[in-house]
Amino acid sequence: MLQQTQVSRVLGYYDRFLERFPSLADLALARPRQVREAWEGLGYYARARNLHRLARDVTRRGAAPNETLPADPARLRELPGVGEYTAGAVASFAYERRAELVRGGSRCDVPAGARVPAPHSHDAFDETIYGVRGVTTWTVDGASTELGPGEAMHVPRGQVHGFENGHDDDATFLAIATPALFGPEYFTDLSAVLAAGGPPDMAAVHEVMHRHGLTPA
Repeated sequence: MLQQTQVSRVLGYYDRFLERFPSLADLALARPRQVREAWEGLGYYARARNLHRLARDVTRRGAAPNETLPADPARLRELPGVGEYTAGAVASFAYERRAELVRGGSRCDVPAGARVPAPHSHDAFDETIYGVRGVTTWTVDGASTELGPGEAMHVPRGQVHGFENGHDDDATFLAIATPALFGPEYFTDLSAVLAAGGPPDMAAVHEVMHRHGLTPA
């Protein structure tokens, strides 16, 4: 539910969804319309469809109501909508299995008034952003979202996005790439270009982005 959605907005949906579908078997026996209604307003409805399909696959459409999610990450990845990151998270947190959770990430400090000069997309990886301090404003495929401390959002690969800090206080966020293709070096290299003074050298900015697997929009 947290894909490109703030934690504060998700909490009510999460509680209501579990009240309506307290088990995988309950979800499996629900009609698609009922699942859509419970998800209405969150967006990215493929997630709800995949979750419904997953419940039906695991419980054999409710015929095996006591079945649970597999503990093995490889088996989890075979389920609808479950990627490498989700499989690792479920195996680790639910079953205390050794599994790869986060494959790459970095911390980004954004000074007050700062703005990334080039909206971009990622061709080969998803990105999850976690707010640490301050507030950054993200624009993802034309929709704006403010990200504060303790909040998270997901940017699927291929979606054009950028961020800025239009507030009076500095901000910090963590950027997690799955699978990992860039790390702190990207922000270090980009900062070096932007610190040169004057208008940013867009050719240099684009070169840094290409080098780290980002595609300027």
